[in-house]
Amino acid sequence: MSSQKIAVVARTRRGSQLAARIALALGADLAVPSAWSAPAGAAHYHGSVLDEVRRRWPECSALILVMATGIATRACAPMLGDKASDPAVLCLDEGGQWVIPLIGGHQAGANALALRVAQITGGQAAITTASDTQGLPALDGLGKEHGWQIEPGSATTHAMAALVNGETLGLFIDPELKEQAEQVRGWLAECPSIEEVASPEELAAYPAALAVSHRALACWDTIRPTSIRYTPPALVAGIGCRRGVPAPELRAALLATLADAGYHPAALAALATAELKADEPGLRELASELRLPLRIIPTAQLSALDPAGFSPSAAQQRFDIPGVAEPCAQIAAGGPLVVPKRSFERCTVALALTSSREQTQRLSLIGIGPGDLQQMTLAARAALQSAQVVIGYRVYIEQVRPLLAPWQQVIESRMGDEMARAGEAIDMAAAGRHVALISSGDIGIYAMAGPVFELLRDRGWQGSAPAVEVLPGVSAFQMTSARLGAAIAHDLCTISLSDLLTPWEVIERRVQAAAEGDFVISFYNPRSKGRDWQLARSLDILRQHRPPTTPVALARNVSRPDETITITTLAQLDPEQVDMFTLVLVGNSQSYAIAGGMATPRGFERKLEQRGQP
Repeated sequence: MSSQKIAVVARTRRGSQLAARIALALGADLAVPSAWSAPAGAAHYHGSVLDEVRRRWPECSALILVMATGIATRACAPMLGDKASDPAVLCLDEGGQWVIPLIGGHQAGANALALRVAQITGGQAAITTASDTQGLPALDGLGKEHGWQIEPGSATTHAMAALVNGETLGLFIDPELKEQAEQVRGWLAECPSIEEVASPEELAAYPAALAVSHRALACWDTIRPTSIRYTPPALVAGIGCRRGVPAPELRAALLATLADAGYHPAALAALATAELKADEPGLRELASELRLPLRIIPTAQLSALDPAGFSPSAAQQRFDIPGVAEPCAQIAAGGPLVVPKRSFERCTVALALTSSREQTQRLSLIGIGPGDLQQMTLAARAALQSAQVVIGYRVYIEQVRPLLAPWQQVIESRMGDEMARAGEAIDMAAAGRHVALISSGDIGIYAMAGPVFELLRDRGWQGSAPAVEVLPGVSAFQMTSARLGAAIAHDLCTISLSDLLTPWEVIERRVQAAAEGDFVISFYNPRSKGRDWQLARSLDILRQHRPPTTPVALARNVSRPDETITITTLAQLDPEQVDMFTLVLVGNSQSYAIAGGMATPRGFERKLEQRGQP
């Protein structure tokens, strides 16, 4: 998994204050010297700042260093490897006036990050890369948001120098990549001297060149010293197999199919197979090895296709579907077959060309449930595992990490940066990715669906670009009720006691109305170190309307390994028993405790009595 982790490291007291501000705004890790105070969640380091930077280097996608440029340079110098793998590094003065991208301006995204940080500090991003100062595109950053990869050994520095020096660049785009060609021409529209050629061999005549192809280029060794080569993920491989075929055998068949058709292995965007093969260990192992998603095509979708449009297949008789390799490749890719089914001893392989119009701009808002992954819905799990990018609060990311695959990009953030998290998810989905934004419980209840739709409203969203789906999860109050028995069998409401976003006067009126209406009430965010009186005030209101024996459940970390559930009464409840990890579920006036649980009558017994039944 590619993890987008940012760390902000400071050295001085004033620098630590600025670093805390930046870390909060970006949802980044914060590291300050042990001598200085820091917000909750920050890490204190005790040794040299050089050691701290070097310790964090391999685990971060970006480092923001609030310190002198010389110190930052000495810290990073021994760690430098390759521009394709080094993290982005920014250096700031402790006043935040100058934000300097030191390393990874284009490929690691340091220039873009510097602009974001400058907005936070009110300073100036001191971007020095020549292409940016001239308003030219970064040749080493094309298609990054679409998952494009630069071929190792490409002459990125040489080609960029030629571009900024005004030399003519040759450009080859494989004619089969019609959609990608439109994108590349748009990206390069500001370049003053680009000449497009009909074959990659012609690039050898130019001082520098750019090749965009999903094929294995025979001339690559010849043009590599002066060229950048991109291989867009433009192919989906549909694979069918017998039971128990191991991953090495499937891999050999796949690579043979690619090689014989002249395609580059890096051009694979995904593997695809039929629902009836979804549990094949060999297929799942192969997808994991290749760091590719495995798309599972539902049987119903395959059965609706006309078998006449595909090569004859035994699956037509055995499973009433037109085949596996060809239709799965075509459905998953959204484009035409480019290599019909090839049959091997125990498997079949077909290749289809992706269509960005079919495959991109999807945002899945996923409720992952209260903690136990077994409580996660099948639809939510499927969307999570098929997403190219997974974004969430770091605690929730750790919760679902067993379900994630190596090919998925994972972006962790801190609590408190919900709007930034929502904006990043929308932006990445709109740029052409399938993004999963996760929240615990139900994403529509006090969670991330709200910020997402607020931003979509403000941006004038019309229901597409990106397409948005909301996949609900089991909420904490539902899980608590299930543990108790039938606590919410009658009318209920949920109320958050946090006044960070809602004035207390409004919350108090809601508590009063719920008390008078005799609702079962689930209190979220009941108590924290900074908000230690709201629960007590709410209980005082409820005691005016309900018997002192009204059962109350305190459910802490429900469905997680350290779950605890305590049954008490409205009279006996002590707010000191409650923290931010506790859900407080208060019964209505008719609720009762039973065998360590709680139930609320719906009124069936009274209905029977009215009918004269015993």
